[in-house]
Amino acid sequence: MDIDIFKAKLKRVLDFFQPEVQAETKIKLDIAKGDAALLVIDVQKEFADPAQGRGNRETQQVTRRINSLIPAFRAAGLPAYVVYFSDFEKKPEDIDFYIFRPNPDDKLIAKDHDSAFRGSDIKKILKADKRKTLIACGFNLNACVFKTVMDARDHGFEVVLLRDLTGNDNDNDRNKTAEQLEKMEKRGVHFVNALDLLEDISDFKKDAPLPKRPPRRPSR
Repeated sequence: MDIDIFKAKLKRVLDFFQPEVQAETKIKLDIAKGDAALLVIDVQKEFADPAQGRGNRETQQVTRRINSLIPAFRAAGLPAYVVYFSDFEKKPEDIDFYIFRPNPDDKLIAKDHDSAFRGSDIKKILKADKRKTLIACGFNLNACVFKTVMDARDHGFEVVLLRDLTGNDNDNDRNKTAEQLEKMEKRGVHFVNALDLLEDISDFKKDAPLPKRPPRRPSR
């Protein structure tokens, strides 16, 4: 194989698993308690697809990671609550999901506000299901994810943000990301990378192996 072609393919693989910011925090999550849930926010073409204008390389890569890793969380026993931005509820096939597709067992929740806790019945749904810990990912980090996560803390939920499964589209100023992350951290939000959390889940099913972690890019 031509060395330039090999380098290009290797770069694509590394870029897939190397978000702009990697979290370092290790979180111990006891899935056996049955009170944790995934919260997948606005993984839609409008926000993530580069062909739609707002999406970009970051949102595309993040969406591919979401699509690759969410099945492993489901296999570990975490139910997924999939939030999408819409003025009304839609059938799954009518929602403009981008790359990622929900499973039939996932709960779909339409919201008409940046925060799911202000634009939907998600609080009522989560309380009824006795979910106390939310593991969040999606778009946009500086807008809907931020506001949903902050409101979740206001309502007493523990929140873990999958930092490598979040991103911002072209309508969100990345210069504000550090500020938003600091605000979330002060409110008790934990940051972790998806594979790190999967490896630390105490009763992860052995018949559902983790996706292979690629070699880390050498430091310069």
